Amino acid sequence: MVEMLMMTLFKQATSILRAFGLKEALRRAFYYSASTIFGERVYQKPIIDCIIKHAKDYPTFIDIGACRGTITIAVSHLFNQCIAIEPLPENFSQLLSNVSVHKIKNCILLPLALDEKSGVKTIHYNLKDTNTASLVSGLLSYEGLKKNVKTDTLDEVIKKNYVKGPFLIKVDVQGYEFKVVRGGKETLSKKCLIISEFWPFGLKSAGDDPLQYIEFMKELGYQACDLRESPFSDSKLARLCMLGAYDPFIVTDILFIKKNFL
Repeated sequence: MVEMLMMTLFKQATSILRAFGLKEALRRAFYYSASTIFGERVYQKPIIDCIIKHAKDYPTFIDIGACRGTITIAVSHLFNQCIAIEPLPENFSQLLSNVSVHKIKNCILLPLALDEKSGVKTIHYNLKDTNTASLVSGLLSYEGLKKNVKTDTLDEVIKKNYVKGPFLIKVDVQGYEFKVVRGGKETLSKKCLIISEFWPFGLKSAGDDPLQYIEFMKELGYQACDLRESPFSDSKLARLCMLGAYDPFIVTDILFIKKNFL
């Protein structure tokens, strides 16, 4: 078991080094190591810091793929209102409990998945690592567990819950991100700031082209940046998509910034 873990960590480190360079590999190693000691909030610190930096310009935070609520709990006090969306029942029950324990009153909790249209989909997961639950089948670390979950679109969630923009949105749904944003075209046509996981292997497994995801966001007026707001070059994104198409360990976070509001 230990040998398998070490081999996996070695493969991850090699992939990150190849795709992002030594500095980024060392940074991720630090956050991963610290999170094993101090908890998931440390691992999510770069995203939390980015949200904190921009929160003053956005009255509503939407956490898509909220899992157990680590990010929502950390930043909810900065917003007038929050929506935390999590489809896996095992995660959602913990999300409910955590929000209650922290006495958070401004958060709407929704037990569903976001998609291009409303309906029912199958979510796949592993009880040992429910962070990796996904509507995409055949990904890493599944043990054959699955459940049917309700789906809705981002646009419909906004309308049904009467929340006001502009919105700061975090989306981390294990390869389903492009489908989520396609279901939120009306919302994203307005001023939003989006922090999205960008996992080429997962996107491809979902039947999507990672570069088309970037192009779709460009057409809506967004520029792809890192969490420090440095724009990704087209060549860098193309390289990540090329390397990540068959390497499941190549993943990063993209900050989509509306160009008109830079």
